[in-house]
Formats: sequence, C-alpha cells, structure tokens
Amino acid sequence: MKESKQTNVKVRVLSHREFGNVKVVNDGEYNGYACLDDLCAILNLSKKQVKEKLDGHLYTVSPKDPKETFHDMDFVDEFGIYVMYIMSKEKNTIRVQEWLDKEFLKPLHEQANAHLGLNKKDRLFTESNLQLEVLRNMATATNVIKSGHFKIGKAIPELTHSHLIGWWHNLNDQSIFMLQFNCQSDCCLYGNIRMNIYLRKMVDGRIDFCDMHITFLDLDDDNHEFLVIDTIMPSSVISDGSILDYIMEDQFIDEDIMDQESLDLIMILNGTMSFHRSRRIEKKEQQGIIEFL
Repeated sequence: MKESKQTNVKVRVLSHREFGNVKVVNDGEYNGYACLDDLCAILNLSKKQVKEKLDGHLYTVSPKDPKETFHDMDFVDEFGIYVMYIMSKEKNTIRVQEWLDKEFLKPLHEQANAHLGLNKKDRLFTESNLQLEVLRNMATATNVIKSGHFKIGKAIPELTHSHLIGWWHNLNDQSIFMLQFNCQSDCCLYGNIRMNIYLRKMVDGRIDFCDMHITFLDLDDDNHEFLVIDTIMPSSVISDGSILDYIMEDQFIDEDIMDQESLDLIMILNGTMSFHRSRRIEKKEQQGIIEFL
C-alpha cells in the first residue's frame, strides 16, 4: 500500500452499536488502514481539515469485490488514525481508540510478531514502530484529559494541602515547597518515573502566581533527569488542590507540536500518577535545610 491508489483489497466492516461502522483494510504486510469518512463522522472532524494535516498518510482504496457499492474511497494509515484521535475533541474518542485497537490494530501487530517468530510479550522496535507507539500513547493521554478521567493513584493528602496553603499565605516564608509524585507508565520508553514539583514565590511579589519548576527522573535508570519544565502556577490551583490536574492539562502540547521532549511528557502522563511525599526547602548560608512534611 505504498502507492497512492490500492486496488483489489479485501474491505472489512467493523460495527459498534454506539459508534456505527468503520471500514478497514490491511495490505497483507500487517499494516492497517481505516476509512477516512467513517472516522471523520465518528470523531466529529472535518474531512478537509484532516486531509490538510495528513498529507502522505492517505490512500485511495478500491475494493476487491466489484459488487461492493463503495469505490475509490480515502483510507488513512495507522499513523494518521492516531493523529485524528488527537485532533478530535469528542470525549468518547478514547473509547473509539480502545475499540479499534482491540478489534483491528492489535491483532495485526500480534500477527506481525508471530510472523517474525516473536511472542506476545516480545517487542521489536524499529524507528517507525517507536513513532507509532509514541502516537498511540499521545492519543490515549490526550483523550484521558478530554474525558475528564485522570489516572491518579493517590492524590495530595489533606494534611499536605493544608501545609501548602499555609506556606502560600505566609508572605515571609520564602522557602521552596516541593511535591513529589511517582508515576507507573505503560509506555515503551519509561516504566517508573518521579515527578518533582518545586514551587517558589515570585521575585516581584505577585501573589496570584508562583514560579513552578518541574523535573522528571527515570527511577529505572539511576534517577536520570530527562525532562525539565519551567513555568508558573496560579494561586487558585493551590487553594482548590487541583495541582496535578493543572499540570496535566496546562503542560500538554499543542496538537501541531511533536518535538521529542513533548512526546516524552505525553507518554509519562499516560501512566498512573500517585502522591509520594512533600517537603519544604530553605537555604541559609548556602546550606540546604529540608523539612519533610
């Protein structure tokens, strides 16, 4: 299916009682493609907008059976399917993704592994496979946010939240308030991550925002620091205790940006985040004094 037009392919129709039908094909090489019109209808996307973004990932397909009523239809490859998930603003997109993955794409991947003599648990990553894995995680994580169901194993305890509010309202306290979260991710690059959040009051005395420094450590690789983010946090987030939600939403990349650091963050947030501990850090005479809360 490397040509712009593919003929004599077997078209299958996947049916879902809620989402409707999606026509799918594979090219005999374990690559999956879905009908663009069907996906646009389910994901509430403009076909024109999608085609502008998916140049190079669209194919014209003619069915093998001449009796079929549909001919020369636009189909999108697996890369494009995941991009469409990201573009969609529908809250049920994650369920559509899970359905198509289970009924169509995952079986193709398993067939490809079997052809190569690999077990189900074995993973063979080429550059293209890794890119698809990144997109899959990005699409899932993005739509977890859209659905409003974050994967939080343990939220910030009330006592820690009380300490944080007290720190915020004490203008004389210029210490750094640190929150730590552990993340168990199901992405291919990271398994166990720690997210350290450092909150510092702004130098100009503003009380509606504070500086926020976030570092990500790979716990499986000697606490290797692989991602750093510097931004700000509004005081309202501290007051209502929605810090983790704010980070997951506010730090999400724009759908048009796909640099490596952003992809790392997307895959991390596809895991389950659990509160670990907090501490208050003061620096006096170049010595760090740490108070664990």
